[in-house]
Amino acid sequence: MDRPHGAGRAWLMTVLLMAAMALTFWDKAVLGLAAVPIMKELGLSNAAYGAASSSFYLLFSVAAVLVGLMTDRVRSRWVFVVLALLWAVAQGSVLLAGTVAGLFASRVMIGAAEGPANPLAVHTVHGWFPPERRSLPTALTQIASGIGALTSAPVLTWVIVEHGWRWGFLTTALLSACWAVLYAVFGKDRPAEPVPERVPAPVTEAASAEGVPVAAGEGATYRRILLSRTFAGAVAMTFAAAWCLAVVLAWLVPYFVKVVGYDAQAAGNMIIPPNLVSIAAILALGAASGRLLNRGVPDRLPLGVLTGATVAAGGLCALLVPHLGTGAALLCGVSLAAGLPMVAMTSAFNAVGRICPPGRRGAVMGTLNGLYSLGSVGGPYAMGLILDAAPDAATGYGRGFTITGLIVVAGGVCAALCVDPGGDRARLTGTGPGRTREHPAGPPSRPLNQTGV
Repeated sequence: MDRPHGAGRAWLMTVLLMAAMALTFWDKAVLGLAAVPIMKELGLSNAAYGAASSSFYLLFSVAAVLVGLMTDRVRSRWVFVVLALLWAVAQGSVLLAGTVAGLFASRVMIGAAEGPANPLAVHTVHGWFPPERRSLPTALTQIASGIGALTSAPVLTWVIVEHGWRWGFLTTALLSACWAVLYAVFGKDRPAEPVPERVPAPVTEAASAEGVPVAAGEGATYRRILLSRTFAGAVAMTFAAAWCLAVVLAWLVPYFVKVVGYDAQAAGNMIIPPNLVSIAAILALGAASGRLLNRGVPDRLPLGVLTGATVAAGGLCALLVPHLGTGAALLCGVSLAAGLPMVAMTSAFNAVGRICPPGRRGAVMGTLNGLYSLGSVGGPYAMGLILDAAPDAATGYGRGFTITGLIVVAGGVCAALCVDPGGDRARLTGTGPGRTREHPAGPPSRPLNQTGV
């Protein structure tokens, strides 16, 4: 399929959505960067601060699913604009309230508004690119969070240290409002999904699974997609990655201040190395996956086995963190533990996108986003409870990192064993080995409509 939509417009949309994903990281990171002064000024215990961090995700899942269902029926441009304006309102409200209740309310609101952002961005990008060209733009939307980390840590830490933690929230509010204006002016709804073309040469199940559009099949219902092994593996690895990321965002800066002994500026900058690892890992895995898929390797190997192994490696590094001291080995261990699991986000969305007909993609990706975000709810609060129950901070963080590592290893193993887009697509479409689009077993196929069913 060759350039079904304008390439320039498609890449402009990708850049705009990357900016949005970077901003969502600013919104998440600001609480962790301001954790120490917030806990001191508002008198928060570790558990209370952990609950405030987790409150970001209370409505995150519900909003992701509801907006995902809506985006299968309405255009996404103005949905994104409204969401960005809500980001601005939620972050700005902290400047006016400045109380524990106001902080909780703000985090719940911003979480609800950001819950749909990632699946909506992927859904929009997938509408601008054909299946065989989606890997790179999808990866770019995911590494945009890493770009957000690289830019937010030094800027927001400086703002917080020099002007107070409330001004960190105001900064993110202003940036969100500016992006909403840009997207309202330059954004454009994704074009209608192209009608998949018949390929004159026989196309096997393996080839269709590697990006050649085929009928989704009448049996590819939401229920069958959500009960597939690929979807289960995608949930497992993204849940683990989300748990890990939420713990890092909420507790990494306090850890480097209270345990390692860094000052606020240096501790804030410790968010940067893990995100450099994350960006490098996502790009490297994306390039390796593309080469393997182009060689005809079954997609379960790059999207399941290779991704799962990378995630599990990050979990093993987390298990080692409590035993690495306070020098360069600690920085390396933390960076790998926090950065490697993030490859799950790109591979999971790509894997699930391969088993979804276009008309159901938004809702399914919203459901995936909603389920994995439950890890984000549990991680920060669990760490807070562990810290309050521990005899000292070092012991508490060690226990928390160990539990996080075990969860991440389990998620990686599940992904390696379960994610199999080619096999699941064959089951969902009713195709099997040796059954080709030109010579299917059974009655002749009927023409495809625009939703692929």
